[in-house]
Amino acid sequence: MFTLVPITDAAHIIHGSSGCISKYWGSHSNLVSSSTLHKIRFSTDMEHLGDAQLQASTEKLIAEEIATLEGKLAAYRGLMQGKKVIIHTSGLRSWTLIAAAKTLGMEIIPISYPKMRKEDKTRLKSLLNRDSIVLQKENTEEVIQLINHYQVEMLIASDKLQSAASLTNISFLDINQQSHHSYIGYAGIFTVAKELYATLYSPVWEQARKPAPWDLSNER
Repeated sequence: MFTLVPITDAAHIIHGSSGCISKYWGSHSNLVSSSTLHKIRFSTDMEHLGDAQLQASTEKLIAEEIATLEGKLAAYRGLMQGKKVIIHTSGLRSWTLIAAAKTLGMEIIPISYPKMRKEDKTRLKSLLNRDSIVLQKENTEEVIQLINHYQVEMLIASDKLQSAASLTNISFLDINQQSHHSYIGYAGIFTVAKELYATLYSPVWEQARKPAPWDLSNER
């Protein structure tokens, strides 16, 4: 059902058949029931499109989006593939970072705290075909040992573990920092890929690895 209106103050979406539009909007009061509001109503009934047509259009769109994404990621994948990264699996953002790192061909070493949920362990196993390394002591020294053992080049974790990256001279990305970009959809994967690349190859880390000027003066 399509209705052309100049300005709409409220939209009422009915998930069901088109017959529900008049039944539930016309006979039930709601928070926008007012004579001063301009309202539009429509349903999610799409039977008129036909299942075959809808499925074909959806599959075509997905294929186009994947092809576009692969083209954009090609240059980044060449620079990121095989790079080792430790990712602390905590919060929703970690799953986005894991998916993007996997798409780029990075070798992911997941770490977690003992309180990690069972469903998250199962999800991680299906994504990476490996279990998370559980931090028993939950401290910097434990993470440093893992960085040295796996020869990791980047650490993605909370700022509580940032010193582990500093002490081992590797790149660090705060998993809890506020993002100013959307991580939604195929465009979101590309956004995360660029963020991972910018973090790993940032010139800041090269400068941080150099000795401080006052240390050089003491050596003289």
